[in-house]
Amino acid sequence: MKNDPVPRYVVRLPDGEVELDALEIFALFRSHKVDFQTLIRPVEGGDWRKISEEKTFAPTLPFLYSLGRSFWWLPGFSLLFLAFPLLLLFWDRGLGWWPLFCLKNSAMWAICLLAFFRALELFPLNNGFSAWRLARMMIPWWNSVEGYRFFQDCAAELPPRSARFLRCLNPFVWISLAVFYCSFFLASPDTVGGRWIFACYGIFWLLLCLSSIPISRELKRRDIAWRTSNPKPPKSKEKSPLWSKFKNREFVRSGVPDVLRFLLCLMVAALVFLIPWRIIGEIRWDRAVKYELPALPEPHAAPELEKIVLPKISIRTIEFLQNRETVPADIRTELKKVEPQLNAIREILWKYPTLGLRRIFHSEQKQSIDLCNAKLREYLRWRRLELRTGGDFRALLRDLERRAEYAAEEPTFGIFHLELETRMKIIAGHLCRFSDEELAQEKVRWQKLAALSDSVISGNVLAQNAQVTEMLIPDFNVNVFNRILLFFFADSLRATFLEYSRELTDILSRDAWQSRNDFRKFQTRMGQLGGIHWMWASFLDRAEKISEASDGETLPVSPQFNRASRLRAVCRLAESGIELEQYRRRHGHFPEKPDLPKDPFDGKPLRYLPGRALYSVDSDLKDDNGREWGRDNPTSDIVFPLEEGKR
Repeated sequence: MKNDPVPRYVVRLPDGEVELDALEIFALFRSHKVDFQTLIRPVEGGDWRKISEEKTFAPTLPFLYSLGRSFWWLPGFSLLFLAFPLLLLFWDRGLGWWPLFCLKNSAMWAICLLAFFRALELFPLNNGFSAWRLARMMIPWWNSVEGYRFFQDCAAELPPRSARFLRCLNPFVWISLAVFYCSFFLASPDTVGGRWIFACYGIFWLLLCLSSIPISRELKRRDIAWRTSNPKPPKSKEKSPLWSKFKNREFVRSGVPDVLRFLLCLMVAALVFLIPWRIIGEIRWDRAVKYELPALPEPHAAPELEKIVLPKISIRTIEFLQNRETVPADIRTELKKVEPQLNAIREILWKYPTLGLRRIFHSEQKQSIDLCNAKLREYLRWRRLELRTGGDFRALLRDLERRAEYAAEEPTFGIFHLELETRMKIIAGHLCRFSDEELAQEKVRWQKLAALSDSVISGNVLAQNAQVTEMLIPDFNVNVFNRILLFFFADSLRATFLEYSRELTDILSRDAWQSRNDFRKFQTRMGQLGGIHWMWASFLDRAEKISEASDGETLPVSPQFNRASRLRAVCRLAESGIELEQYRRRHGHFPEKPDLPKDPFDGKPLRYLPGRALYSVDSDLKDDNGREWGRDNPTSDIVFPLEEGKR
């Protein structure tokens, strides 16, 4: 049966009689140029009869009937599919993922748009869609031109009133599509940008639906007229081989070329859409205010320091001894044994300008730089213990001052070299031993440390994130698809990342009570980002907690936020404690109600226990009446004990 020749017929068309085979008649039927009432007769001769009466076509008539009616409902069905992306407007996290969503679903969106136009390709009977014209609908911005021309052709098939409506609306439909494509390069990669993107798409979809109303009405009129002249045929259990032959011929004639055309236009569309991303990203990255890491002299870790063996002492031992009058004899003996090592480290500390500074963002453990930092921390613990036995507190303050100088030079990890709380505790414990001149100098020094801590916090954020932009993107292990995306989007991502970094530094430059809500909003925005914006996670270290005084709920917050305000609190406590000591020396007693700066955590003045202590409520926002941190204390304050409180 498959090898039988395809029968040929003479077909009576409005333009005259033509000779066609059965497969060519199928093609005319699908384009509504013939119907069930069209007269045909075999070329060998015979009577004229309707197509619906020809036995060759009888098994295929029910399918042809359904195919003819599909021209009415298929455009609306395609519009429904085009509306699915608008559901993201109600999903905040999905809006934050818009770059990844749009890129990975662009092909599906293009297919839905093509399906809409494919459903209408035969609407303008005199100017149907050519294969190239349909393929070019995949190319951004060019599809606006093709769509405008196509709707103009459709308007020519409509009644005058409907045609005027479509022609008036036609420019706005395709301008909105062009604006939608342009919005990809203007929107920020977060939920705000996602709303902008999908709002532009929603406007295009709405205008497309409105412009489809007169076309749908005309389609419905044609459908009624077509059904009038083409009654529904009875179902047939026979299978006609002609329809299979028709589909095979259609695939050979147009299927393979169509696939090649679509692939070519898809490649052009990708280049047209992605190359501007690359160009704009390069421009943004070149104009971005980058954070330059300073070039520090070598060595970063002293070889002499590595040779010194310094035994470890537990920080808990120091805390245990803080509340005791005397240091046990065994501890004193240990101090005598390590005194040569401590003196040698002090000499090295002043000999090398960049001793202990960490220069590698992601370094392996137990490198010389890590061992150097660990030994310096151990050194400071021994020196603090030495103070309990009458050690030279001024020499230790000079060591800490040297460490603060390191913090000013090293942006990435300088924040860990400030040691402000250690310095505050040493000063608070030896206030009465400072001369008036030393107190004045120390007050000025704390004012400088307050400014230094703000710059170090900003440098810590910008330096770490600058290194992220340089290291994580090119080194991140991604699949081929993401590597292609990163080629076009890497510079844009880097520039956006630095913009967010500077936004974060602006938030951290203010006290916690002023910026807590802004920081929460920033965290929420960062948490809603996703997809290829995995870098944003470096903003959100949720290791610490903060409590709101209004409802007592514990909410996550970045350690950077608490650390910034804690350093400010320490600086204000130390400066205010020195002022109170100066007042006591002038008047013989501490003031009852001094004028104190605001606590950076809650915006109220620092708490004052007359003659006993100054304190800040710390990040938990709970007033513990000046209770210091301890293993048995669930909450605590940052305390500056006054000398009178110790007598």
